[in-house]
Amino acid sequence: PAKTVDNQRITVDRILPKGNHYTSGASLESRWKTGTHHHLIAGVDLWQRILRTSREKEITREILDDFQNVQQTLRIVRGEKPTPDSRFGSAGVFIQHESKLMNDRLQVNVGFRTDLIRVQNDEAFDPVFLLVNGVAKEPVPGQRHVFDAQIQNAITWSAHTGTIFHLTPDLDISGTLGRSFRSPSLEERFKYIDLGSKVRLGNPQLKPEKGLFGDLSLKYWKTRLQIQLNGYIHYLSDMIVEQPGQFVFHLTSGEAAISDTLPALVNTNVDRALLYGAEWIINYQAGNYLVVFSKGSIVMGQDIYNHTFLPLIPPVNGALGVRYQLPGIFNLEWTTRAYAPQRRIAAGEEATRGYILSDFAIYSFPKQIGPAGFRLYAGVDNLFNKSYRNHLATNRGIIRAEPGRNLYIRLTMQF
Repeated sequence: PAKTVDNQRITVDRILPKGNHYTSGASLESRWKTGTHHHLIAGVDLWQRILRTSREKEITREILDDFQNVQQTLRIVRGEKPTPDSRFGSAGVFIQHESKLMNDRLQVNVGFRTDLIRVQNDEAFDPVFLLVNGVAKEPVPGQRHVFDAQIQNAITWSAHTGTIFHLTPDLDISGTLGRSFRSPSLEERFKYIDLGSKVRLGNPQLKPEKGLFGDLSLKYWKTRLQIQLNGYIHYLSDMIVEQPGQFVFHLTSGEAAISDTLPALVNTNVDRALLYGAEWIINYQAGNYLVVFSKGSIVMGQDIYNHTFLPLIPPVNGALGVRYQLPGIFNLEWTTRAYAPQRRIAAGEEATRGYILSDFAIYSFPKQIGPAGFRLYAGVDNLFNKSYRNHLATNRGIIRAEPGRNLYIRLTMQF
């Protein structure tokens, strides 16, 4: 839609985004039998990701007189880079020992990994170029300097130990303890998304996330009843989150000494964070062709240094549904999802109310035609057209409500 400001009517005709992701890697793995029930796995791997993005906005700017008549028309092409050209490389060494004890009722594995990481990026500017009626503007007016070119290196390590105990043929208990390490992604370091009133900004100075984690799960598997329960806790230092802040920039031409700021959502490290929660999946075969199922999760997140809540933590939610299966022909599925209110919010977020949604779907069994398998899906999401707001979108203030009733039909083909 057109926007009129100060006797100028501005229309964004189209936006042409482009992203090239080049990923390459190699791995060498060896397996050793160190005993009757003991195995050792060791190896090395190399991995690299190269990211190149661009975006062109085609804009029509009409200069109006006091009576809103068009006096002049400008065709503008604005060249942008959502992220600078960058690359992420990793060279790692790993080792893991696996043991089976108590007549294979108990499985134990212990692992260690270390990586050398190298991240490199080019300088970034916004806009990259500007064409007005086909003529390039040099120097680019109002061009911002966004990121400096730089190279960063880091050495990381992580370790874990895990067990699986087969209490009975139908019941397993498993647990994991470990130390985690995660280097910030290229998008977390270098993204630059200008939403007009607010910028979403990466941070090249992000520290890697480091953490200690524990996980305990139970799996019960019978012919008619299957239950999976899982609980976890994760203590993190330097956790990466998006928080309200400022984008500080300077212009590259004409007024190089002048800096300015814009409100922004900036990727930031949280000094000490705690994540904990639980998940469940339950399936019950109520009849020959009828399955009743339930699934859900509870997640809690706290910045324990500042005694605040972490951003983008989903509310407590659960689903209950039924699935009718006519073997070899189709499945019918009805699911009702319930979300609790989320009032444990971080700065810049809004509390959200609870809501309940119902979805209906029908999908066929796979049909093989030659080398390809076909499957037809149809359904209705948000069947009762409920108005609701997804809490995970509250930090993007422009989104007030999610889509209403949505009808779909699709055909998939697999080779």
